Amino acid sequence: MRRSVRAMAGLLAALVALALVAACTPTARSELPREARGAEVHAKRLKEGALADELLRKIAPSAPLQGSLDGCLDLRSNHAGYLWRCTMVRAATVTGDDPAATLEAQHRLLRDLGCSAYPGLLTTEERLKQGLQPRFLFDVEYRCPDESLVMIRFTEPEDPDLSSKVDLGNLQRGPGRGNVISEQPFSAAAIEQLRSDTSVKLIMVVAVARTYWMMPAT
Repeated sequence: MRRSVRAMAGLLAALVALALVAACTPTARSELPREARGAEVHAKRLKEGALADELLRKIAPSAPLQGSLDGCLDLRSNHAGYLWRCTMVRAATVTGDDPAATLEAQHRLLRDLGCSAYPGLLTTEERLKQGLQPRFLFDVEYRCPDESLVMIRFTEPEDPDLSSKVDLGNLQRGPGRGNVISEQPFSAAAIEQLRSDTSVKLIMVVAVARTYWMMPAT
């Protein structure tokens, strides 16, 4: 009888120990298939990241790279013929004390590169003239000939949602936050600088996205 009690106590102790180990073990950041982390996909990631950087320098020439996000969107519930889509996003901010002139200059840069959108920044300018505050302007997307997608989000120093606006995980066409491979978020110092510059009337979060890998459903 005593042996049975001791055996049962030992078994319970072992189960408790296993439960504690499981509770302390960090969960995986993602459930990406191995293919998304292989050498071939990694080479594509590096190539597309460089192309995104190159385009960002052209459309935001005076702004340094301020944030990046690399991740894969799980498409399995969409039944769209693909299981995963991996995307690289690079972002900077373009600011101006004259919102209309800032929008026009940005539109001209994108147009000269052959990028197009409907509605584009000229429509955004019309909404601004109608009295809409920059923080309430709709996001705009431009598609470029090199298959890059340019996403522009609008904010201003007084916007209480500024931190959310510079969060690349919130971009509608981005990879989201479910399966992040790498990330360089906007720094607290960069966000504070945007908030403190009262001469700025318009802030544009300009992000370039390039898809580098898609896994088809079999």
